[in-house]
Amino acid sequence: MFSKETTMNSIRKLAAAVVVGLSISAMAVSAMAQVLPGQAGPFPLNLLDNGNFNVATRGTTAKTGIANTATYLWDRWAGYGGSSSSVSLTNITSSLPAGANTPNFTNAAQVQRASSNSNTAQICLVQEIPTADIIPLQGQPFTLSFWALAGSNFSAASSNLTVQVTTGTGTDQGLASLISGWTGAATPLSTTQAITANWQRFAWTGTTAFATTATEAAVQLCFTPVGTAGTNDYFQTTGVQLERGTVASNFEWRDVGFEALKDAKYFQCPVQETGHLGSPPQIFGTGVATAATTGNVWVPYPTMRTAPSAAVSTAGSLESLATVSGLSLTSLGIAPVFYPNGAALPLVSSSGMSAGQVIFLASGPLATGQYCVSSDF
Repeated sequence: MFSKETTMNSIRKLAAAVVVGLSISAMAVSAMAQVLPGQAGPFPLNLLDNGNFNVATRGTTAKTGIANTATYLWDRWAGYGGSSSSVSLTNITSSLPAGANTPNFTNAAQVQRASSNSNTAQICLVQEIPTADIIPLQGQPFTLSFWALAGSNFSAASSNLTVQVTTGTGTDQGLASLISGWTGAATPLSTTQAITANWQRFAWTGTTAFATTATEAAVQLCFTPVGTAGTNDYFQTTGVQLERGTVASNFEWRDVGFEALKDAKYFQCPVQETGHLGSPPQIFGTGVATAATTGNVWVPYPTMRTAPSAAVSTAGSLESLATVSGLSLTSLGIAPVFYPNGAALPLVSSSGMSAGQVIFLASGPLATGQYCVSSDF
C-alpha cells in the first residue's frame, strides 16, 4: 500500500514537473520576442507606383516625338528630353528578366532616342512622389533598385545610365518644375551605372539620407546620348523600387487590381466605351438639357489626388440620351468644371432636346468614345 501511494505520488510530482517545465519553456520563448524602437516601414514597401509597368490606363500604344514636355505612357511614369529631342516610350512584353530569383515580369519600359536624331540633351524616365507619401522617408536612409538593359546602339558614354533621386521642399510642384528646378532641390542620390545588353538588377543606397525638410521627391533614370542615334539607341527597365533602408528588398509584387486602384488617384477614364451592344445602354453621367442641342451632365469618378487639371476626350459614338431617343454628340467636355470626385461636362448634341429635360451621357452601338481625366504631375 505504501509502495503504491509512493509510486502514485512520484508520478504526480513528475507530471507537475513536466507541466512546470513546459510553462517555463513557453515563458522563455515568449521572453525572446522584442519590440524594436520606432515604427514599421511604410506600406506599400515600394514608395513608387507601378514599378513593374503593369498598369497603362492610357493604353500601350507607343508615345513618340517627345521633346521637353514630360509625357506619360504607363500610369505614373513619364518621359522627356530636350527641346530638340525626339523621344519614344514603348511598352515591352517579351525577353524580360527571368531566373530562379527573379519575379515573372510581364512589362518593361523602353526609353529611346529616335533613329537619326542628333540632339544630345539628357533623356529621362521619371516618376514624382507626392508630398503625402514622402513623410515616412524624412531623415531616413533609402535604397533604389531596378532591372535595366541597353539597346544595341545605346550611345551614352561608357553605356552609363544616370540614376538620380531628387527631393524638394515645396508641395507637389510637378514635373515641369522639376525639369526647370524645384524649390529647395537636393539630390541625395546621383550616380551612374553602366548597363549591358543583358538584364541585370542594380541597387543604390543614397549617399545621404532624405533631408528632414524634404516634402516631395522624384526618381529619374536617364541617359545622355552621344552623336547621332542608331535604330536601337535605348534602355529598358522594370522592377523599379524605392524603399526605406540600406538594403534592396525583393521587388514588391502587388496585385494589379490594387495597383490600378492606387494609380487611379492620378489618371482615370470615367467614360470608357469600347463597343456596347444591345439595350439598355451604359450610362456614364446624368444631367439637364439647357436647349435643343446643349446640356450639362455630371460624370462621377473615384476621388482623385486633387481636382483634375487636364482631360483627354474623344466623342466617338457616345450619345446624349433624352427621354426616348439617342442623339449623337458633336462635342464633349467643352470648358468642363473639374472636382476631385467628378466633372461637370457641357455637351453639344445634334438636336431633339428641350430645356429642363433630363438627359444622360451614354454608350451608343459600337461606341468608341471616352473621357479621361488627369491629376498627375
